Amino acid sequence: LEHGAYDEDSGTWEVRIRRADGSVRVLRPQHVVLATGVSGIPYVPTLPGLDEFQGEVIHSSAYTNGAEHTGKRVIVIGTGNSGHDVAQDLHANGATVTMVQRRSTTVASIDPSAAAADAS
Repeated sequence: LEHGAYDEDSGTWEVRIRRADGSVRVLRPQHVVLATGVSGIPYVPTLPGLDEFQGEVIHSSAYTNGAEHTGKRVIVIGTGNSGHDVAQDLHANGATVTMVQRRSTTVASIDPSAAAADAS
């Protein structure tokens, strides 16, 4: 991302992105989401019994790949992007995965938002 500015008149953003080949693409979306996490600092809550747990506990920020967990039963706490990425990788590497969430998950369709980004 090279540049982003909101245009009050049109109600859209002008976002300039430099691609891997060096070319620049200009997008004009109505919304911009910065998915950088809340603070960039891993949060590991204190859970009753966690200190007695005999298994491995890994925060998603320290996760490397699912190959280390082939054949194991794994619980992924949280269903955000990181949780889904970790669960998918674990499953693809032969782990048995269960995801746990506190509340309902908000799901946003990629259509028409992806189509709008490609329209410019």
